Amino acid sequence: MPPASPCCPSPSPVATPSPPSVPITTRTELREHYKTIKDMITEERRLREAVLANSPKLKEKLRKCDDALASLTLIANALATLLPAGEDESIVIQTELFPVPEPRRRYA
Repeated sequence: MPPASPCCPSPSPVATPSPPSVPITTRTELREHYKTIKDMITEERRLREAVLANSPKLKEKLRKCDDALASLTLIANALATLLPAGEDESIVIQTELFPVPEPRRRYA
């Protein structure tokens, strides 16, 4: 590759996403990653639907997004069976619906 000239700097290397530094160890963490990817695919599907509204390729492009979502769900379900329950799944905590008043003092 020739050296970069002052008028045309060399292109910067393409940044590749790095894998998570900590492995996924619970279903809660898996669910967070699943939601991130699902939201991105869903947004891409909406954009394709808007941009390709009058295109004959619309159904094909939407089907690719639907297939990606189905594959993601299949992978997440398979991984979930291998992971232990997260902190929020192993203990069910009932939230307080109404504040409990303090007991009244009894006067003798």
